[in-house]
Amino acid sequence: MIATPFLKVKDDPMFARSVVLITDHDPLEGAMGLILNRPTGQSFQEIFPDAHTVPKIEAPIFVGGPVEQVVGYSLITVNDEFDAVETLPSSFLQVAPGVYRSHPDEVFKSLEEGLISDDQVRYFCGASGWEKRQLKSELEQGAWILISGLAHRCMQWEVKDVWRNSLRCLPDSVFQLWSMLPNNPEHN
Repeated sequence: MIATPFLKVKDDPMFARSVVLITDHDPLEGAMGLILNRPTGQSFQEIFPDAHTVPKIEAPIFVGGPVEQVVGYSLITVNDEFDAVETLPSSFLQVAPGVYRSHPDEVFKSLEEGLISDDQVRYFCGASGWEKRQLKSELEQGAWILISGLAHRCMQWEVKDVWRNSLRCLPDSVFQLWSMLPNNPEHN
């Protein structure tokens, strides 16, 4: 999902210009996702100081959303789906073409075993969550644009370009214009 420039963010600016990968959706339970373009600027060890058995992680940690900030999540990208089926553990859940979700502990084991490499992993603290019908309401209000098949590309782009590039992938020229809006149009 791509946040539109009209998303009301006065109370929670976390979702301004965000791109969220929906990882779970149940019409009766709601939805969960991870923001793909909110790096924390902190290390894994700073965010999760009690994780003593964690190897030194150089990859940036992202804010997945405002829910469950003390819980870690991981997304893993693969370029070859056929190879992924053969090599990735069954605990890795495919959430989009070329993108899998797993608990960081499972990722650490897979890194140690050489099944994946550091450049395939993105770590998150927290998640984004919507109660039953909440996301549908936000979509109807024009807060989000749904697009599929973009998650793998989003994770390959420079973080600062994810929102703009995502909009540029949409066919309507209005989205091309939105992608050029400054962060604060009042300063234009």
